[in-house]
Amino acid sequence: MVKAGNAIAVMGNHELNALHYHTPGKNWLNTDDGFMRAHDDKNRGQHQSFLDEYPVGSAEAQDVMNWFLTLPLFLELEGLRLVHACWDARHVDLVEKRWSDGRLKAEDLQEVAFERTDFAQAVVNLVKGPEATLPSGCGFHDYRRTWREKARIKWWADPAGANWRDATLSVPNPLELPDSSIEGKLDCAFYAPDAPPVFFGHYKRTGLPLVPDAPNVICLDYPAHACAYRWEGEPVLSAAGIVLI
Repeated sequence: MVKAGNAIAVMGNHELNALHYHTPGKNWLNTDDGFMRAHDDKNRGQHQSFLDEYPVGSAEAQDVMNWFLTLPLFLELEGLRLVHACWDARHVDLVEKRWSDGRLKAEDLQEVAFERTDFAQAVVNLVKGPEATLPSGCGFHDYRRTWREKARIKWWADPAGANWRDATLSVPNPLELPDSSIEGKLDCAFYAPDAPPVFFGHYKRTGLPLVPDAPNVICLDYPAHACAYRWEGEPVLSAAGIVLI
């Protein structure tokens, strides 16, 4: 659809992970397999359905990697914005200072793989979203039953006065989280209520699609109910625009 001119797309964390998995270089685990994303059992399992079609080193895989690099990390169009996981103006600006078109280049991949520089962290935030460390001794089990001590946060809602259960995302059982207020500031530039509408995915939300607790943001990643939003230029989004597919 993109090649035919019938759609536009942005890069997400799975495309970035695939680029690192298929590109020779070093990874933060310091494995000796020679790729920017370790070829261990965990990562191989996550990539397996893609690898079945596009084996590492194949010409077909390289064609797809080249195409992934044409996808921008974000798009600001007339009246609306698109990003995979989080629109943070600080990180959008930082990426634009290096590349005005918002697209990664092959020479950026090694830097981003280690996630150490400001640029790399900006890229990761845009495709994976911000996380916050839970209070000492607290954690939760994710959808794969892996224990996690960091949680994704709702970057569109300032958590001042909110508790951990209200301010976080992608937690299958929120009751595992502490029922206590968040103390201190989180490293996130929360989305302004008067900013243009922004559409994103990434979070695999449950239940029926809805507009969350902000008038100008909407997640369209609902695996149980594939959906779209029919946008007609309105600055305030509403459930009336949601279309189940």
